Amino acid sequence: MTADIQTTLSAAEVHARLEQIPAILAGDIHDPTGKLKELYEALAAEALACIHDDFLRKSQGGTGSDGVSWPPLKAETIAYGRDHGFKKKRGERPRGLLSDAEDAQWRQVFARSYQSLLGQGVGMRDAAGHAAAHAWTVLKAQGAGTIIGVFGHFPALVLQRSGALLRSLTPGSGSPDQILEVRVEEGVIRVGSRLPQAGAHQHGNPARNLPQRKLWPEENEQLPDAWQRRFDAVVEMWMPGFLQELLK
Repeated sequence: MTADIQTTLSAAEVHARLEQIPAILAGDIHDPTGKLKELYEALAAEALACIHDDFLRKSQGGTGSDGVSWPPLKAETIAYGRDHGFKKKRGERPRGLLSDAEDAQWRQVFARSYQSLLGQGVGMRDAAGHAAAHAWTVLKAQGAGTIIGVFGHFPALVLQRSGALLRSLTPGSGSPDQILEVRVEEGVIRVGSRLPQAGAHQHGNPARNLPQRKLWPEENEQLPDAWQRRFDAVVEMWMPGFLQELLK
């Protein structure tokens, strides 16, 4: 991009002011144009947009500009953590997707296995767990449907169950959980989400069996090239107006 700048300053004055630009942009010296905040706000909005766009790619199973792909959801999470139009309270009969006849057979298999395990000295809790697993194995072998078997492999967007996290990272969403701050005097731009799950997913939590699903690069990591190009374009669009004011 090129721009014609008109000025009444001498060549020496123009040169002196141009030399100040890096220090002005870094916030090291006062911005005489008053336009630096405008740049910071535009860069903050663009950074949030970069995070949002990469979020959508990763959520759909793709790879973000940072080269990161998210682990897919587990079958149990998809089956039990999504609304498939199938609602049943825990313990309600028949179990899962079983018919009345299949559920009756499940209870018969369970009862026989449970009593047998108790007779072998297995504790009640362990016996119940093993007996239930055996009953399901028998029924599934006969073609009975299970919630995980039927719904566990449905397509599902990652980290979009409630939509709150994505909204907090969507430019212009008005989410109260969104972080979008600039402090020109300190040379600081902050964007992100106030939701606690953002940090949990960013770093992962092995104790909760939660895999890492990075939302943005860490402070000590280089920005993706695609992000840098977008930031450069923002600066390029802003620069003519800034120079016009600087060289008045």
